Amino acid sequence: MSCTILYLLLLLLLSCAYMSEVQQEENEVQAESPEQRGAVLITAIYTELTELKSTVNSLKNKLEDNEKQLEQLRRNGNPLFVLISLVKLADGK
Repeated sequence: MSCTILYLLLLLLLSCAYMSEVQQEENEVQAESPEQRGAVLITAIYTELTELKSTVNSLKNKLEDNEKQLEQLRRNGNPLFVLISLVKLADGK
């Protein structure tokens, strides 16, 4: 799979996880006025999006580092190191 597809799938997964938190906060402010409710929801969504952006950037940087390491190992032509790096990538290390 290309990196773009992986990023989109990761974004979708994390969005689903964070939406449950946003829905929980929405339920907590149901009794408040519409203006207060809107402000609380916007703040909650902004906070979650900021965390999501940070997570995605971190994962993107880690993926780029792993791809660079793998490419360098491929250039060296040592199949044992390529196999080891693939195992590490699969394990998420």
